[in-house]
Amino acid sequence: MFEKLLLKYKNLNFNDNIVRTKALVVFFHIFVSLVVLSLIIFEKDISFRNIDTLILIFFLFCSVFSLISLKFIKKYWIFGSYSIVSLAFLFEFFLFFELTKNAYGFFWYFAFPIFSISILGKNKGAVYALVLIILTTLIVRFNLFDVKVHFTRYFIVRFAIGYLLVFILSYIFEFFAQKTRNDYKFLFEKTEKYIEKIEKFNTQLKEAHNELLISQMKLQEANQNLDESIDYAKIIQSKLLPSDDMLEMTLNKYFLIFKPLSRVSGDFYYVNKLNDKLILSVGDCTGHGIPGALLSVLSVSLLHDVVNNTEISSPKNVLETMRLRIKLNFNFFSEKDMHGLDLAYCSIDLNTKELTYAGAFIPLFVLSENKVEMFDAVKNPIGYFYKENPFVQTKIKLKNNDKIYLSTDGFFDQIGTGKRRKLTKAKFGEIIQSIADLDLSEQSKFLLDYFDKWRGKQKQLDDITVLGFEWNENMANNYSIDLT
Repeated sequence: MFEKLLLKYKNLNFNDNIVRTKALVVFFHIFVSLVVLSLIIFEKDISFRNIDTLILIFFLFCSVFSLISLKFIKKYWIFGSYSIVSLAFLFEFFLFFELTKNAYGFFWYFAFPIFSISILGKNKGAVYALVLIILTTLIVRFNLFDVKVHFTRYFIVRFAIGYLLVFILSYIFEFFAQKTRNDYKFLFEKTEKYIEKIEKFNTQLKEAHNELLISQMKLQEANQNLDESIDYAKIIQSKLLPSDDMLEMTLNKYFLIFKPLSRVSGDFYYVNKLNDKLILSVGDCTGHGIPGALLSVLSVSLLHDVVNNTEISSPKNVLETMRLRIKLNFNFFSEKDMHGLDLAYCSIDLNTKELTYAGAFIPLFVLSENKVEMFDAVKNPIGYFYKENPFVQTKIKLKNNDKIYLSTDGFFDQIGTGKRRKLTKAKFGEIIQSIADLDLSEQSKFLLDYFDKWRGKQKQLDDITVLGFEWNENMANNYSIDLT
């Protein structure tokens, strides 16, 4: 109880024997002093000798000294605390002995084992209690304080049995109490170590969290810069491709499905009018995203240069020249590799109404009189290849309202949900055959819907470019400028 009362007093650690000793001394002295004062006040017939007054003064002095020592006494003064306890118990015994004037004051000794073992521990307390018993026996035996009380054998035996029981019980209680305190101390120290480790870990975790936040901010900034760079690259790429106005002016009736896998595409399309030739081309560069877009920019630039700045006009020679230039560019700056592109190139003579086609992996589809014919390409890319074959070209006489389709393999090679197979070129031809009666804008919408339905939950695998164009015999008369 007194420990709880003193908890607010400088946060004392009552697991320390020194603090427990001082605390017990304080409250025991205060208790005894209050008892003595009560007897003085209410028992008027009790006569006190000078020694009794000195004892009371000593009690009060011990109480004040103990209160002061709670804050100022040092560890190496523990012997002083033990001495105070010893003297206090001794004088308290004689005080009660004088007050009662009979042997019943002797029973105050029953409190000695409880306090001594509790204060000093089971071993020191036991020795201390035995020393007090021996000391008291000597005082009574030699009558040092002129105590005239006769102790019968029955009283001595009864007192010895009672004192021994109190002593043993106090010793056993303190034994388990000490064990509990030791266990508690062990667990407390272990808990403190775990708390230290947890606090250290929390500190490290906070530092790691802060570093992660900083890294996340840097990553977000890098992503933002990358997004801005990709958006700008998309603008640059779009400027190299024919605009909607140019397509409208050049082709009149057409549709274009341009569906990049990323924001920038490895596919490209090219439309031009040079003298009496109308040129259509679709390309699919190695890779997609940024790598594919870089290669597409190079390919469009090379193709435009071949078309406008050379005397080469036949589609197969255009493809051969493109293959040579791609190989020279990559061979000049690096070792031979497989970087390149698939390409379909069509040249329509506006005078003869004849289409000449050459392809590198990209076929040509012609819808004429509600029948679809596929013109397959040479199985060689534009670039290095382990077995190079010469490109060939095919001439097709166009009829009025014939429709021409060029498509990269992103449409053909898409895997369908639950089917685990590609859409294929043959299926593409069948789709075109089935929508022959629709105009080009409706065909475009149908192809997109069919592709999305085919793909289902599967991811889009590649860039997609489909260019559809309707030939009209009057188109030759509509061109008055070159789009070079």
